[in-house]
Amino acid sequence: MKSPVNHAAFRCATVILSALLVIASLSMTGCSLLSLIPNRDPAPDDTTILQPEDTDPSNSPETPPEDEPPEEDKPVLPSYYNPMTGLAAETDLSLARPVAICIGNTSGAFSQYGLRSAEIVIEAPIEEGATKLVILTNSYAASPQLGAVGPTRAYLQSFAAAFGAVSVSAGISDKDPGKFSNEFSAIDYARDGLTTVFYRTDELPNALFTSGTRLIGALENFEKCGATMPCQFLPYGTFATAGEEKASGVVIPYSDSHVTQFAYDNARQSYVCVQNGAMKQTAEGDALSFTNLLLLTCESALLNKVTGTEFELNTTSGGSGYYASLGGYTEIIWSRNEEGSLVITDKNGAPISFNRGNTYIGLIDLAESSSVLIVR
Repeated sequence: MKSPVNHAAFRCATVILSALLVIASLSMTGCSLLSLIPNRDPAPDDTTILQPEDTDPSNSPETPPEDEPPEEDKPVLPSYYNPMTGLAAETDLSLARPVAICIGNTSGAFSQYGLRSAEIVIEAPIEEGATKLVILTNSYAASPQLGAVGPTRAYLQSFAAAFGAVSVSAGISDKDPGKFSNEFSAIDYARDGLTTVFYRTDELPNALFTSGTRLIGALENFEKCGATMPCQFLPYGTFATAGEEKASGVVIPYSDSHVTQFAYDNARQSYVCVQNGAMKQTAEGDALSFTNLLLLTCESALLNKVTGTEFELNTTSGGSGYYASLGGYTEIIWSRNEEGSLVITDKNGAPISFNRGNTYIGLIDLAESSSVLIVR
């Protein structure tokens, strides 16, 4: 007698196998991978690559190492830093209130504007195997178009609040678009209308967008406070592998129907996003890539409501995860402190330092976390 077949597990395994084949093919054909990435820049000449054993987490940008390089070898320090990336900024962003703009990520979702320029992009599961994306940014001032803005979730609002961000959305439930929350700082179209903040286009009359200029006006009603980051950055001009274990690719099966993958591009020193078997392109036409990958496991629950079953993720209790950067990875622990801010440490509880650059944060259902694959 044949054993029963778990069709969901089989589909998930098939999708993961396909993902591995994509990343493997990219790794074996480096030229093909690089040719798919527009405007690829080589590694900066003045960047020092550190091995894990050479890094000193206590060395913040304000505390240079004891053995300083000769004056002529030091990188020119910028006047301003973006506190969310550690990179040079044209203006002082220390008091720029970040925003967390929720956008859809299903196959039928509207075009996604603002992903490429975002300091942090958050991806989290919702019902029926789909995910939501959140653009977390403090440099929105010059952005002409952001969105399409969609409903968020209370657990995403809570997580965005850990960075000091104001949530920007059109309600907090896909099943009940008129639903909203007053628990967190928010600019909500479902609650307030706010036609001065949100707009529609002739090309996409059903989609909702905003812009940097419109957000600046709306944020005048909120306290001016800069972003709260979960870790410090390495000294300016230096990078370090995240750990001794290699990570040439990462496969995140949010469900058997939705898989997000990353392939490491050594020349670009970042992870290129490959979603559902294809290079993920932003609405502006750029390939989406990240310096840092942060994967955080969260407990989940299914809630039976009048509008139907809704998925909920616990983004407050903490858990384990991975930090990947520069082709390596390490295990981490995440938590929320008394102020509600996010705290990231290594598995022994010691603080870690991130490479300077943009970051992808994947919030992963604990039940699916064992399926996450790190490609060596």
